[in-house]
Amino acid sequence: MQIGDPGTLVLDGNEIDLFELTRVSELRYIDETEDDHPRVSLVLGLVDEAGNGLRLHFHGVQHLSLPDASPRLWVSELQLVDARDRGLDAIRYIATSEDGFVCHCADVTAAEVRR
Repeated sequence: MQIGDPGTLVLDGNEIDLFELTRVSELRYIDETEDDHPRVSLVLGLVDEAGNGLRLHFHGVQHLSLPDASPRLWVSELQLVDARDRGLDAIRYIATSEDGFVCHCADVTAAEVRR
């Protein structure tokens, strides 16, 4: 996986427009803390209008804010930024959206989901 512009990912040679993926189809919070060493992950599944999507796995989450769900959860204009040059401890990636999704994490992996 490579990050292109903040609104795109390149996965297996395909450029994926994150702005097209707006509906949250999966949200999983994983707390694997051991011996007072926090280790939290988040899995976020996003789909477009056709049902195609992307599953993002945020590893080593340091900060997380979620938008309100009513009743569905939406993430509009998701951007993923490489933050390694910002000098933030244990934060290599920052994901944000127009509606309040924010995730600061150590690593991100992605997998395409086709319907």
